[in-house]
Amino acid sequence: MNILIIGNGFDLAHGLPTKYEHFLEFVNTYENHKETLIPGCSIKSEWGKGQKLEKDFLVYLGNLCNQKKELFEELVKMISENVWLDYFISIYKQMQQEGREGWIDFESEISNIVREFDSIHLKMLENVKKNRNDIFLDQFQTDRLEKFIINSTNHQTLKSFALIKINMLNDLNRLIRALEIYLSDFVNNYPINKKLSDIEGLEIDKVLSFNYTNTYKRIYGNKNPDIEYDYIHGKADIKHDKNSCNLVLGIDEYLDEDEKNKNTEFIQFKKYFQRIYKKTGCEHVDWLNEHKEQYRGMLIYEENYIDFNVYIFGHSLDITDKDIIAKFIQEEHTQTTIFHFNQQALGSQIANLVKVIGQDNLISMVHGINAKIILWQQQEAKNIEDIEKEGNEQ
Repeated sequence: MNILIIGNGFDLAHGLPTKYEHFLEFVNTYENHKETLIPGCSIKSEWGKGQKLEKDFLVYLGNLCNQKKELFEELVKMISENVWLDYFISIYKQMQQEGREGWIDFESEISNIVREFDSIHLKMLENVKKNRNDIFLDQFQTDRLEKFIINSTNHQTLKSFALIKINMLNDLNRLIRALEIYLSDFVNNYPINKKLSDIEGLEIDKVLSFNYTNTYKRIYGNKNPDIEYDYIHGKADIKHDKNSCNLVLGIDEYLDEDEKNKNTEFIQFKKYFQRIYKKTGCEHVDWLNEHKEQYRGMLIYEENYIDFNVYIFGHSLDITDKDIIAKFIQEEHTQTTIFHFNQQALGSQIANLVKVIGQDNLISMVHGINAKIILWQQQEAKNIEDIEKEGNEQ
């Protein structure tokens, strides 16, 4: 059995604009041109001013406005006056002004805000015991949470806190649906003119995707129509709406063992809750069970027998996905090949592997003739036209 595990680096390697900052630039393009983006209007004059990706965004938005009016109106509704988008864009612009690389992690930023409000809520509950149902925020808290606070004063009550939380959750769901529209209708139709030699040569049976996009199926899936897919964080689908969207965009558990089962005030923002609530993919559990049953039925097998090949491409191996990644790497009779983009990426992956499976396990698994983990420098992507030409010449 050959399983491919992919992360966002897989999409980026194909030239797809799937970084969070790409999505923010997409939203900015709408905001900068919304006076022009009305039915019947031409975007030609605006188009000439933009850079490559901005031009692509503008053409898409113009076509959407004129040809798919309902979808355009839904997108506008999802991104308008959205506290999370306003917050992310303000951080993104500040980073650009300071000359820092414009990389932003939605999950980390959401976690920072949620944890701050969770701390405030706990203090409120303490005050209730003292016959007070309010709290006074210091200036640091007010400045940091400015975009999320509904009233303009530092004085917050349990009632205002409840409204803030409802607004935060509603706007997060609106953000996720806007991201789904962007990915399913723009990115999934974005032209791809290259293939990965490392992936093209693999005979894959199953794909475990941490992405929302259908890139593997779109480019390589026709080789084997029986490939099974598991979208662990949901799959972007234009047919959804805000309520049926199953994309997971949340945070990891930050509470300790005692607290996490008692304090569920912000549970809706956590990934594990969203996975359960949105019923995202868990087919990979069946794949692992299927393999276990297979080798249990074998009467004799060699100690170094390998019948389970795992390939990981474009995934950082971050500890946030430890529960899934570790199961595959440590599965019996498994060899895992992990592709890296460059030496810097390799160093980061090694550091993350230590967090995922432990230092001693890692050392024992990467050395020797029968190494269970292979760290592989990925090859350069090739133009699809060149690949097809090579195939015709053979």
